Parts: sequence; structure tokens; C-alpha cells
Amino acid sequence: MSRRSTPRPEPLWLCLCFGQLPLEVFARGNEQATAPIVITEGGRVCRLNEAAADLGIEMGSTMNTALSISEKLSSFERDPDKERVNLDRLAQWAYQFTPGVSVMPPASLVLEIGSCLKLWGGWEPLRDRIETGLHGLGFVPALGRGHTPLAARLGATASDDRIASIESIRSMSVDRLASDPAIEPKHIADLHRMGIRTIGRLLDLPTSSLNRRFGVYFTNWLGRMTGELADPQKFITPEPHFFSEINFLADVTDKEALRFPINRLLTELGEFLTGRQLYTSHLSWRLSHRSHEPLSFSISMAEPENDPALFLSLTQLKLERVPGIREVDSLSLTVREFSTAEARTGGHRPVDELSGDLFQGTRFRRRDGRVSSIADHARANALLNMLGARLGSDSCFGLSVADDHRPEKAWRTVRAAEITRREAPSMAGYNPRPAFLLTTPRPLRSERGEPFLEGKLILMRGPERIDYGWWDLDNPDRPAARDYYVARSSDGALFWIFEYPVDPSGASTNSRWYLHGIFS
Repeated sequence: MSRRSTPRPEPLWLCLCFGQLPLEVFARGNEQATAPIVITEGGRVCRLNEAAADLGIEMGSTMNTALSISEKLSSFERDPDKERVNLDRLAQWAYQFTPGVSVMPPASLVLEIGSCLKLWGGWEPLRDRIETGLHGLGFVPALGRGHTPLAARLGATASDDRIASIESIRSMSVDRLASDPAIEPKHIADLHRMGIRTIGRLLDLPTSSLNRRFGVYFTNWLGRMTGELADPQKFITPEPHFFSEINFLADVTDKEALRFPINRLLTELGEFLTGRQLYTSHLSWRLSHRSHEPLSFSISMAEPENDPALFLSLTQLKLERVPGIREVDSLSLTVREFSTAEARTGGHRPVDELSGDLFQGTRFRRRDGRVSSIADHARANALLNMLGARLGSDSCFGLSVADDHRPEKAWRTVRAAEITRREAPSMAGYNPRPAFLLTTPRPLRSERGEPFLEGKLILMRGPERIDYGWWDLDNPDRPAARDYYVARSSDGALFWIFEYPVDPSGASTNSRWYLHGIFS
């Protein structure tokens, strides 16, 4: 008896073609500005915004010509490295929709969407989500769908919402092949000289003739476009790395003017974290200017978070403390440290720590007056975060156990974000330790070998011998061991005291007692 198999969805690819990417990497974040903007390459205009086009500036114009039309023109030299960084960032952003995301240089992404359309409720909801998200980031792509990656790319050049089928591609002009950098311009010119005007006429030509005229690579490209040949894509790996940058048309000299671009970058970070279900505890900001060295500062949090509003308040507090901010023409945000939701909670926190009081704030709240531990935890983190941002990360720290048996060295300070929250180990069988240790042990009065502290101390428990560590002693004649006791005073207070042991010859090395700790 054969099992009926579920039919696999038909391959469907979506191409996002960022034709204005050289302009958008500089102009995004300044969409409300009415100033004309041009991108130059080799001294000539290669991209321009709508405001520049309305003034009469044309592609290919020299900068002298463009400046003669408008003195308020803002210009940037094309930066291919910046374009590639932004294209890679957009690929990581698109990973929230499908795991099949491939970068197609110089300015396109290809997404395998056939297997995820049902998840997003069909093509229209998916398209709306992608376009809305990209417009919010400051990018406006042309979209194209097809049953092969190259067909989808051709569809993006046609500005047609329909799937680019072989039939529709056959009617396209051969000039559309120039959208792929793999097709040499001379091939398009040769096709025109041959009288070939449409892709359909091109596909009707014998493969052997095309091989002789244009080479095997060209015919392989046609085969991958039509689906006759396989076209495997190299999908990106979901490496969590966030980088975003905003360039300003005019120098910014006021910290308050940075609030809007900071908020925009943090909103992008929030969408990135939400789409991947990640948290972060460290933000790195960079304020740059073309005439002086960049200025950087970072935000560290007590625990990984994913709330843009929290990030904004901490950044503003930190920014108030950053001295020496002069002109700024570029602002960037980088995040490299991430953690998952499970790692953030430790993976094993009790249920009562993960859930608060459903009826908190109503007459049905808990009658014992207890506040949910999750609320206490959040308030404690908020306080640590604000103190760290206002006073500096070095001023806020936690305590952690150190790998040393000596009381003075059994703890260490750690950054608040490095504190590990885990269940306390069982203390059964352990010798008691006081919560408070004196920085320097205090000598006690001794009468007939017994310790006194405003009265005689009764030894309750001990001795417990602790070797102080001869390797750390400045004076080799100093005793390297102590005998610790838990002692009680007449009023019931408990203390941690010690005395130096008697040496093997029977003589006391030090007959005085010392107070080292106080039990709570």
C-alpha cells in the first residue's frame, strides 16, 4: 500500500531590485528633506533624487553643470563598499520572511517564496509586509516574481506584478537583459544588429549558433533563466549581526537633533531582534565626520533586552555624558552580541519567576502582598541600566563567586550584564559563611586564651582551618593558616572569628583572636 505524498510547492522566486541603492545609502533618513541630492561617479551624476530631477539635472551631467543649476545641491561620491554592506544588511533583514535569501550583486536580492506563501497568507500580504518594511528602512525596490531566479530578476525590470512566465518573458525586449551585469553590453548591440528585438526571437535561435556567436556562458545564462538548466543559489547564513547607518545632508551640531535618527536606527534594531527572536545587552554607537576622528560610545545593560524604547532612553542618558561632540555627518549603530529568549531566562527558571500576577492592580490581586518576581526583576534591571548609562558601566557591577578558598579572595566584581542567574546550590554540609566581611580583620581582646567583644564570646562551631596561601604572603614568618569559629555574643549576635593555630613545637604563634565577619 503506497503512501500518498504531499505535493511540493512549485518553485517561485521573488527578486528585490534596488535600482536606487547608490542614492538610498546616503539619502535614507532624509526622506523629508526637499534638497536636491546627486550621486557622482567619475565626476558625473550617476543617480539623483526627485528634487534634483525636477530642477533639470540629468544623469551623466558634470558636477559643474549640476551646481550651475542649483547651489543648494548635496552631492556624494558613489561608495560601492557602502552599497554592498547595505545589501548584505537587507539580506539579513529579508531572512525573517524566508530562509532562502540570496544576494545577487550589485543591487538585487532573490528570495525563494514558493514554500512560505501559505505562512504569510498569500502573495499580497507578503508583498505588503516587504514593501512597508523596506519603505520604513528608506529603500524602494522594484519587485519581480518568476519560476527561476533570473526570470524573477527580469520581472523586476518590467514593473509588472504578475509572475514572469516564459510566455511573458518572450515578449520582453532584449534590452532588459542589460539589467544583469553578467550580460555584456556588446551582446545587446550584436543582437540589435542581427535584427533580434525580443527575447522570444533570441530563444528561437539554435543553441549551437548562439554558442559560436556569444559563447557558452551566454547560452547557459539563457538556460538558467528559462529553467532548462539548474540554477542553485547560495543562500545567506543567518548570522546575527546588525549594522545600520544614516548620513546627514548637513552637519549636525546639536545633540537634540540626533534624537530622531537615533530613534530610527533603534526601531530598525527592534524589528531585527523581533524578527529573529533575539535579545542584546550591548549597543555600539559611532558619530563620524569627514574632518575629524569619529567618536564612539557604547551602552551596556544588566540583562539582554529587545525594547527600542528602553534602548532610546539609555542612549539619551549616555549621550548627555559624552563630551567633545562636534559636527556629525554620519551616525551608525552596531550590535554583535545576541542571546536567545531561552538563554536570557537561563532555560530553567521556575514558573513563578516567569509569570506575574494576572490580577495585579485589581481587588483580586494576591492577598499576601507579594509582588511578582518578574516585576521586581524588571525594576532592578531598569535601575541598573539607568545608573550604568548615567554614571558609566564601571560604576555598576555585581558580585560573583571566584575560584579561591580564601574568604577575602572568594568573590570578584563582574559587569552587571555578566551576572549569571542560577539556582542557589544546596548548602547542606557546607560550613557557614557570613554575608559581611571586614576589609581588615579586627583584633579582639583575649583573656586566658578566650575571645572577648564587649563581653565573652561563646564558640558555637569550629574550628575550620583555612590555609591563607603562603604564596601570597609578603612575610614568610607570618602564619599561613587560620582556625575559624562561629561565635555568639551575650545578646545573641553571631560572629565569624579566627585565631592562628599552634605550631608543631607546641608554642602559640599568635595568641590573639580576630573578628573577620558578621552573620546577618
